Amino acid sequence: LGGLNTYGLITTGVIKSQEQQLQEYCALLLINLIVSIYYAASFYTFFISSSRFRQTVKERLFRWRPSNQVQPSRT
Repeated sequence: LGGLNTYGLITTGVIKSQEQQLQEYCALLLINLIVSIYYAASFYTFFISSSRFRQTVKERLFRWRPSNQVQPSRT
């Protein structure tokens, strides 16, 4: 992704055809897709293989839920 940013900065003043802009946009989408799949695959691999990772993910996702515990009253 850094390479694409550098390319974008270098070619800022260059007049590009609509076809070239479309090709650059498609390349950017493809690279973003590959990076997203890489991170998603790593996540699912850990999620499937590690019970501790699953437990941590569940704790982080559901920590905002209010607990359903009754607090004892002091009398």
